Amino acid sequence: MEKISKNKQKEVNKLLANKERNKQQLFLVFDLASIKKAKQLNLLKEAYETKDGVVGIVKFLPHQPLGNQIIYLDEISDPSNLGKIIYLMKKYGIKDLMLSPNCVSIYNEKCLAIAKENIFDINLSYGDINTLRKLKEDYQIVATGLKSTNYLDKLKLKKKFILIFGNESRGVNPDILKLAHEVVKIDIKNIDSLNVAVAASIIFAHLI
Repeated sequence: MEKISKNKQKEVNKLLANKERNKQQLFLVFDLASIKKAKQLNLLKEAYETKDGVVGIVKFLPHQPLGNQIIYLDEISDPSNLGKIIYLMKKYGIKDLMLSPNCVSIYNEKCLAIAKENIFDINLSYGDINTLRKLKEDYQIVATGLKSTNYLDKLKLKKKFILIFGNESRGVNPDILKLAHEVVKIDIKNIDSLNVAVAASIIFAHLI
């Protein structure tokens, strides 16, 4: 792996901005495991040694047909939470991740610092409430909501399902809650709300 030049470093730095990533359909990874995985999948464009370690320039993830288990994130704003959820998805064998409009980018460097090479095991897609309406015909839609009286231990997932987690401060969009077949609440006393990644870890452990 060759050392990065000053000119190339300037080009790389541009990809730290979401607008430029979307324009070029490229993102950056900063660890050897991610570079290796990207190369195996023919997604690696270039890789260099830097003064701080390594950097890989990688093509955006390709989209594959949806499977039976989908995680839908509704306007998640913290990239660290997104990275933790991707890590959990890998742990529990869930591949399909759908992001709503205005979600933080999966290619954000803070997200990738946590997700690392696990991002390459994700089948990424994007969808809004209209997408969910169409999928409702074939999938059981389960959302999380603090005001629900249905607790997690009463829920039984069908073969094809979509688990929906909401924004860190606002929760799941009320219109999506109305659309869901089931809205569930984690039964934890003396706690008003949970970090979305913590909530995801509890629900995955109970249901998957």
